[in-house]
Amino acid sequence: MTNPDEAKESIRIATEFLSLWLKDDREKAVRHIARVVHGADDHGRDRIITGLLNLNMLVILQLAQAHGTEDDEDMTAWAHEHLRRIAGELPDWDPEPEE
Repeated sequence: MTNPDEAKESIRIATEFLSLWLKDDREKAVRHIARVVHGADDHGRDRIITGLLNLNMLVILQLAQAHGTEDDEDMTAWAHEHLRRIAGELPDWDPEPEE
């Protein structure tokens, strides 16, 4: 994805998905996300995935920067280490909120 407008749009869609996911009504979020994903062509689905990955990258690099990393190499190293830590500490988790 080299078109900056496509990159921005894909991140906007990813932000929309995450915003919906963070709200209490996960079922509504799933229905909306499924409708968008299933309504997209192959290129659209690729953009959705790319947007989600880019959004995650932006968030983790901002987190690395907030933890005091000083350059791109330090930020990337911190991000990789943090992701390894998260993967190793994942609890059994039920994504459905308790009622």
